[in-house]
Amino acid sequence: MAEIPHFALPFRYEGGRPAVVEQDSIDDIAACVEAILRTRPGQRDEHPEFGTPDLVFRQLPTDLDAFVDAVEVWEPRARALVEEDASRFHEAVSRVRLTLTTED
Repeated sequence: MAEIPHFALPFRYEGGRPAVVEQDSIDDIAACVEAILRTRPGQRDEHPEFGTPDLVFRQLPTDLDAFVDAVEVWEPRARALVEEDASRFHEAVSRVRLTLTTED
């Protein structure tokens, strides 16, 4: 069991108990970044600006700065590098890769 547990994201049960990760571990930081990227602004009443804009059905080229900005604002333990995949299988679809690093 994690020394200082945080709920693992996505929230789930393992062995009948909520899954947890150790605070400040790479798994904890990655889960927090995933929560930022999966949340749209306005979805959290306590922080309406939290999250990233929905880029589905946006015209290319995609402005990816919103991803990096959101990670820098909401998860200071992480640094994000976002890049588009040059090998798109169709001109209307863009694949995005997020590389996560910690300050250590």
